Amino acid sequence: MDAILKEELELDITSSTFWTDSKIVLGYVKNETKRFHVFVANRLSIIRQLSWPEQWHHVAGVENPADIASRGCNADEVRNNGWLTGPEFLSKHKSEWCCEDQNFQVIEEDPEIKGQNTVSHGCTVSKHRWEKTKMEWSPVERLVDHYSDWYRLKRAVGWLLKIKKKLTGKDKSTTKQLELNDIEEAEKLLVRHAQREQRQNLLVGGIPSKELKQLNPYLDKDNIITVGGRVGKEINGSNQCIIMRGKISSLIVQHYHQIGHMGQEYTLAQLRQKFWIRRKDVKSVIHKCITCRKLNARPCRQQMGNLPMTRLWIGEAPFTNTGVDCFGPFPVRRGRSELKRYGCIFTCLTTRAIHMEILESLDTDSFLNGLRRFISRRGEPRTITSDNGGNFISGNKELSRGLKEMDHKKITGNLLKKGIMWKFNPPSSSHMGGIWERQIRNIRKTLTCLMREQTLTDETLHTFMCEVEAILNNRPITPVSEDPNDLKALKPAQLLMLNDGPLLPPCVTEQKDIYRRRWRQVQYLADTFWRRWTRQYLPGLQRRMKWHTPSPNLSVGDLVLLIEENMPRNLWPLGRIVQVHPGDDGLVRSVKLKTRSTVLTRPVTKIVVLEGKLY
Repeated sequence: MDAILKEELELDITSSTFWTDSKIVLGYVKNETKRFHVFVANRLSIIRQLSWPEQWHHVAGVENPADIASRGCNADEVRNNGWLTGPEFLSKHKSEWCCEDQNFQVIEEDPEIKGQNTVSHGCTVSKHRWEKTKMEWSPVERLVDHYSDWYRLKRAVGWLLKIKKKLTGKDKSTTKQLELNDIEEAEKLLVRHAQREQRQNLLVGGIPSKELKQLNPYLDKDNIITVGGRVGKEINGSNQCIIMRGKISSLIVQHYHQIGHMGQEYTLAQLRQKFWIRRKDVKSVIHKCITCRKLNARPCRQQMGNLPMTRLWIGEAPFTNTGVDCFGPFPVRRGRSELKRYGCIFTCLTTRAIHMEILESLDTDSFLNGLRRFISRRGEPRTITSDNGGNFISGNKELSRGLKEMDHKKITGNLLKKGIMWKFNPPSSSHMGGIWERQIRNIRKTLTCLMREQTLTDETLHTFMCEVEAILNNRPITPVSEDPNDLKALKPAQLLMLNDGPLLPPCVTEQKDIYRRRWRQVQYLADTFWRRWTRQYLPGLQRRMKWHTPSPNLSVGDLVLLIEENMPRNLWPLGRIVQVHPGDDGLVRSVKLKTRSTVLTRPVTKIVVLEGKLY
């Protein structure tokens, strides 16, 4: 309104003062450090362009005449409420105005604040932007800041030049449309504008900078810095305008790259016909192209995490810390009908021993019965780890569907009654359950060799499962030596059966020492296993087989692409990270993200970053 009055009234308005009863608005206007969301930021930009923060003051709500319009009143009340005269103090001298010199601050919890970036660099950028606004940006600067497309920017500048010619009487054309020469003049103006900002990087006192010395730059007739070089304009076709890194150079690279989204060399070749933009600037713009990242970017990676303590507890009983998973189905014959049975594997996270149970179905009660049989024979574990809910890894649709229907709350409740903690890995993170996934592969391989495509009965399947369990518990977990003088390879069965260790030396004992001797023999065998486990097996876990180096952590707000194995890449859904889950070493290996319809948790190996702080 102030700008309209100054423009329309034939009065010389030397100063304006703005009053508001909103302390929040005053905090926004006088703010120099915070960044706001788009709507508020745009409104503040207009206010700061048309006024100074020092012109804004606070007035009490009861004295604010604008408050009458928002509340509403009848015609008789308008006269008495100051609608026509304003507050009484305005009729006095300016020195008597009740201007409150309070420092209005924006509260940190304000929902309009964009993030919490209050670092010094962000403050400097914000302040610099307001300083440029106070200096009244040129029309070209405003257009460059507004547009994100090179051709649309050229058209806007072309119209600006055309209107300028019309107003000065230099435009003799009768057409009301932009012509080719208008676009060309706009392009030259934009190039000069870009070079004006970067002139110190291009020419210093008429001498080319070291970076561009080989190009022999010079000023052409249009006052544009172009490439001299060894190939003249007659051969090259046109002078190549030198443009350093900036908003205009990024728009030009995007314009040429969007034609087919070809690679760096093709885009650079097309650019060099008219412009000279550095290769690293072209590479930087292409690297941030969302379309190209959707099609070509690789999934995120993070350094392989340290082993959890549940893998390293020494001296505990087998299956103190257990991993569980289901596999199958296996066909069995009962009379003339054919039924399906499923396997449930329990693996000790420390000794790598396994225990298998057969489930008649994949409902919750069947799994709980199998779990109770395991606890009855192996003892109560301290922790049980599994894949997340219905995401047990299996290529069988029926198995996946059955596992999703399990009542995991009921299972967890039963375990809590026994003092057992059930931990879940993030969904779709099969690599985090590799310790049991590898055993399932061994089980399938062994069962295939034993069954040889035969249809079994329940009894024979149970027998086969026990045989497979014995075979896998007798597998070596340390390298097998070819030296006959070396000890036998370490096997999980040595701790489970306590019958594969070295014999005790002969000694003289009495009848009363029989039970003590047996206890000592069992204790000696267990201690021998753990000593060899510490010396021979544990050092083999030290190396990281892949994902050796740490990567920068993902951040809240990053735009990502969710990898769906059963869908084409162009149909993968988009998501935005709403929460990160750093590990004990501070590295993020799983995140919670929001898609269009739901909130999911995924490991970083199952997402592709499209846009964020790292890109």
